[in-house]
Amino acid sequence: MARTELVRSAHAPGGTRELSGIDRAVLPMVIRGTWLYEGGLDPAKLREGLAALLEHYPHVAGRMHDGRIHQTGEGVPFTHTSRPDLTLETLCDDPRLAHDLHPPWRRAAFERGQDPPLAAGLVDLEDGQALTLTCAHACMDGESFYTMARAWSRICTGRPVEPTVLDPSLLPSFPDRSKDEAVRAARDAGWVKPSVLRMLPTLARLMLGRLGNRSRPILLDASALDAIGDAAGAGLPEDVRLGRNDVITAHLTRMCARLCHPPDTVCQQVVVLDGRGHLSGVPDAFVGNVALSALGARFPAGASLPEVALATHRALAPWLARPSPALDALWCTSLELMRHRVLMATYDVSATYTRRPTVFYVNNFARMPVYDVDFGTGPPVRVVPHDLPDPILVWPAPPGRKGVEVYLAGVLDRASRAWGDDAWWAELRGHPASGGKAPGSGGPPVVREDSLATPMQSVHTLAGPPCTECTVFALKGLLVP
Repeated sequence: MARTELVRSAHAPGGTRELSGIDRAVLPMVIRGTWLYEGGLDPAKLREGLAALLEHYPHVAGRMHDGRIHQTGEGVPFTHTSRPDLTLETLCDDPRLAHDLHPPWRRAAFERGQDPPLAAGLVDLEDGQALTLTCAHACMDGESFYTMARAWSRICTGRPVEPTVLDPSLLPSFPDRSKDEAVRAARDAGWVKPSVLRMLPTLARLMLGRLGNRSRPILLDASALDAIGDAAGAGLPEDVRLGRNDVITAHLTRMCARLCHPPDTVCQQVVVLDGRGHLSGVPDAFVGNVALSALGARFPAGASLPEVALATHRALAPWLARPSPALDALWCTSLELMRHRVLMATYDVSATYTRRPTVFYVNNFARMPVYDVDFGTGPPVRVVPHDLPDPILVWPAPPGRKGVEVYLAGVLDRASRAWGDDAWWAELRGHPASGGKAPGSGGPPVVREDSLATPMQSVHTLAGPPCTECTVFALKGLLVP
């Protein structure tokens, strides 16, 4: 039997939290975090720690009215229930079941102030426990979400908690220009309006639920990452120091390009970046939505890994400066277009979800504290990735399996199963078959002319098609983490 209690902090700070344009853009979306443990979590201790956590994150215990969040301290529901029909292995094999452990997301009820921004739960399984957090995306992005989960575990174990900065007025402001002036400036900066006609196939895939298909985790272990890194840096100038994100982004986008296209096809990277420390005035401890989708490298599908890695490094460098004028400009243009309700993007959004995409969208969570959520009983054995429609998702590997996991979604999931041969899969994992070439050393592209018109059974499919509004906002290609 499920038992739900409303958890409140000792002090309600009062006041309101205004929603930024980015917060409003992701109002339809919700972040679901699921941590799987072998057992030992105490619900009473979790509730006590959650009450203390709300002192640091008071807006998630408030209620939304008149388009803003009132920090009323009304509390967060914590539900303790039992599912003896489920095991840890079952939830690891089928993430749909893990997402079903969360309460339903009711956007209208949240916006009317009936539902809180956050809900927490503990589920006793046959051989372990599942901890769940369900949070309105309008309150925070993935970085803030997983940092909040870590803070909860630190509070429960008496460890210090990182400071939080909740003031949205720190975000860069944008020019107060007319709609025509804003659109003209965006066009001058290379922004384009998506073609409605070219978007029709994407909307059809959305309605059929194909954008929600996601592969099983593809492990790139520590030795694979080292091999890919060595291959990516081969022959590059001595003053170029590739970061891990440069290498992973270059490797994955290059492999997907080779899978789908002949060598001379030009492809484009789009990379989700954390604005903390890079946007002017936004500190590392800021809580909110400051993730931006930025252009990475353009490269031909037949390029070598060092070529793509160098192009990636150079393309991302301006975005990663501290502070970054380029990121400030992207932020301000995005918010200005949102204010005028203009749908534009810095890249061809329709080319992200086509049968043979030429735009590859990468969201890398590898550096986030996803697994650093230890309540004193040991780290989770698995953290189930959120169910947002990221075409290429990079996720930390579980404890004991050093490296990262990669998930391909939608058309890339289908393409990898239809066109990827053994050699392609071996190179993707960073371990070419015996006698094969090193990762990224070239070779003919892996392109198949087989049709994908026949429906294929997915390795696993997320619980139904993603929310239509969520995906439409994602297709805007603006600031969706």
